[in-house]
Amino acid sequence: MTHVTKQHVSILDRGLHYGDGLFETMLVCAGQIPLLAGHQRRLAEGLRRLAIDADEPDIWKQVEQQALSVGEGSLKLMLTRGEGPRGYLPSTQSIPGIYILPYPSDSKSASNLQQSWIVRFCTTPASLNPALAGLKSLNRLDSVLARMEWQDARIHEGLLADMHGNLIEGTRSNLFCVTNGRILTPLLDQAGVAGVVRHWVMDHFKVEQVRLDRATLLAADEIFMTNSLMGLAAVRQIESHSFPAPGPVTAEIRQKFMEVIA
Repeated sequence: MTHVTKQHVSILDRGLHYGDGLFETMLVCAGQIPLLAGHQRRLAEGLRRLAIDADEPDIWKQVEQQALSVGEGSLKLMLTRGEGPRGYLPSTQSIPGIYILPYPSDSKSASNLQQSWIVRFCTTPASLNPALAGLKSLNRLDSVLARMEWQDARIHEGLLADMHGNLIEGTRSNLFCVTNGRILTPLLDQAGVAGVVRHWVMDHFKVEQVRLDRATLLAADEIFMTNSLMGLAAVRQIESHSFPAPGPVTAEIRQKFMEVIA
């Protein structure tokens, strides 16, 4: 089937009713999406796990056309299961809703990879749900509530932990730390979003996925966070704890990543 990108959301769309869908936020550089393969892989996995039948080649063709129009900036692709009758059981006749939002000149360029972040811990817990863990679903209420916890513009990001105290992610980013030369990142088998930059780091460097608690993080030598628009941001401070920003391992990873989006 061929999907037509919609300009308006139907009141019957299941994405609006239940968050029944997925999204991808993509950096656009010179009309191209540098991490396109990562976005395609994650969306395909989400469609499989949510059992949404969509014409992926057609969708990505539209995305790439939009990227050419944007030039420099970002795109947000939202894909819902489509319209359906009242109730949780989806109709087998639903046609996926496709929404592509262009944001020209709104991307975080390679120069912004030089930034460093001040981070805080959030009290909002990350919801545990293995069936959705790793997916970028339309339901991001954990992040909404966590981001509402602070108004201080000097704080760039907040960290969410699950109910057991295991750190999961930031409100809009993935978390890494370096301890004695080991690169660690939270295991996302119960909660969290598996970011495309996180995936890229794990493809190019030896990374251990672990249950990461607050004490281990604060004892780390370096900390950095990743996001599809920001790339890699070194963390210079978490509450009263300071860190080198960037440390040597973070600087090495950052330099290699900058070559990807250059």
